[in-house]
Amino acid sequence: MNRQRSVRALHVARKYTAFARGNLRQRGWIRVLNSVISEVVFDFRHGLWAALPRETDVDGIPPERAGDAVQYQGVDPRIAGEALGRLPATALEATFVDYGCGKGRGLALGAVAGFRRLIGIEISPVLAAICDRNLRRTRHRHSGIIADVRVADAVEFRPPAGPLVAFLYNPFLGETLERVVARLRQHSEYHPVWVVYINPMGLSRFMDGGFTVSSASREGGHLVGVNLVPLERNRGQVENGDSLRL
Repeated sequence: MNRQRSVRALHVARKYTAFARGNLRQRGWIRVLNSVISEVVFDFRHGLWAALPRETDVDGIPPERAGDAVQYQGVDPRIAGEALGRLPATALEATFVDYGCGKGRGLALGAVAGFRRLIGIEISPVLAAICDRNLRRTRHRHSGIIADVRVADAVEFRPPAGPLVAFLYNPFLGETLERVVARLRQHSEYHPVWVVYINPMGLSRFMDGGFTVSSASREGGHLVGVNLVPLERNRGQVENGDSLRL
């Protein structure tokens, strides 16, 4: 057992070392350092414990979803905050749903942005419990918000009626993402939908599923976040035409 733990710990250490090296090559050490500082400062200001990554294979995720799940890492408050700031003012009246909310930093960002109704969807009971503790502090700092986290499969979750902002920090890929996109597209037939997708590794799923990019962010020439809307709601207009050369 001890040997298995040692082997696993070594594997995880190598994995995140590779991530760190790739991140440094892609973004440069100044941007990476700024991200780390941004995360530490944001968590301190808002009373969160949301920093350390967590592997998906330690949380008992159902087998049919485990292959699509991406390990937990806290979203960069700078990148996410800028993307949320590009939403139209009317979007603040929507329900903010964080798909794969992890430890809750995305929900806290939603509260800071001005959303009053927030829902976190998390398939891992362990992460959901941490998120719920963090949400208690968020509710205390932002009076008047209604925020809750639900232990649920994102595929099975049905958004509440009304306008919706779907927030994703690359929580899952594959069939899971495809089915969530289809659900969001269905919701958009009756209600306004805006999508904020950070580290958009599955962007093609949205593009194939009836969404279009309304704005995008890059760092070091790499796409780090996009805002999307359903095709028929785009009306041929974007917020920053230069940013859409994907």
